[in-house]
Amino acid sequence: MKMKQYLKIFLPAVIMLMTAMGSVSCQQEDEVPPRETSTYLKKVYKMPEPEDLSSADKQEVDAIKDEYNKSTNNH
Repeated sequence: MKMKQYLKIFLPAVIMLMTAMGSVSCQQEDEVPPRETSTYLKKVYKMPEPEDLSSADKQEVDAIKDEYNKSTNNH
């Protein structure tokens, strides 16, 4: 019988406490800082145009490709 008496007192108190805590915690809605609108956000960045390889660079790349192809075809 005492358990029912405790529940009659304790349960409404817990519900009221949780309601009060919930209503107090929601008062500060703006948790995110304001967004800055400065000039650096409006800049447009462009990648530089790619440069063509010189003949020496092409030969070096081809040599590396040939070496790779030879090593992978043998296995």
